[in-house]
Amino acid sequence: ENNIKGKPKKEPLPRVAGVGLIDYGIYYGSTTTVKVDDYGNFTKESDYFIPPIDAVDYGGYVHDINYDELDVVDGTGAIALFKDFGTTPADFDAVIQWQKVVDLGVGATDPYSQQINGKIPEYKVQAITSHEHSAAVLGVNGFTVVANYKKVKIALWMRENYPEKTQDVVSEFIVFVDAIALMTPTSFNVQTALTSYALLSSIKWENVDFNYNLFLNMYMMQMPLPVSNYYNAELNLISMPQVWKRKRENWNPPVNDDKIWQTKKIE
Repeated sequence: ENNIKGKPKKEPLPRVAGVGLIDYGIYYGSTTTVKVDDYGNFTKESDYFIPPIDAVDYGGYVHDINYDELDVVDGTGAIALFKDFGTTPADFDAVIQWQKVVDLGVGATDPYSQQINGKIPEYKVQAITSHEHSAAVLGVNGFTVVANYKKVKIALWMRENYPEKTQDVVSEFIVFVDAIALMTPTSFNVQTALTSYALLSSIKWENVDFNYNLFLNMYMMQMPLPVSNYYNAELNLISMPQVWKRKRENWNPPVNDDKIWQTKKIE
């Protein structure tokens, strides 16, 4: 807990109420690790010095790095989670990682610990604990709702701006009720969101997928992360997933009050 040069410290940030996330491990949750300067003061630079403690924490680790690579403006992670189209694929990737733990269940071998066993001396194969499993369930439930909400918003935006390339998302007999957009990050509630989804039963999800995939092709790209950019060289010993980045020429940089990136219509 001491401020030691080069070591990260968990610096509390505003929580996202209702998403279901708790602070768990080093990287999972609504706080982040930051570097300290020569005088022991917090900087605004993320620090990934400590390896994740297990597979759930590893999902948070990759998610945090993804947000960094997407140039999410400092201090706006909660806003970016709800409103930034560009963070959506990173959120779905986190769900995939946490779902693995949910499916394996309590007592099964933690897949991350198995992967790094013997490569980082102090890390051994371990079983999935009830706490780890609970964090995985909360992450899957919360992020699935939020990411799918943004996915629908993206599909609607793509339909509005590229009608000749996209497909209808909502039945003509149903008015899309943007209930979640009326909420702030602090008032967001998973149950309310699920209730809102019940109102959207006429969404054509196969068309949502089509428009969303077009968005990924036009506005996003994946590339390997040079792990050497981050302190923990030991993680080079395990396979690091690709991270999402924006095709920056197709985005307007953050200038509004929300400080999020905005998609540009490509002429």
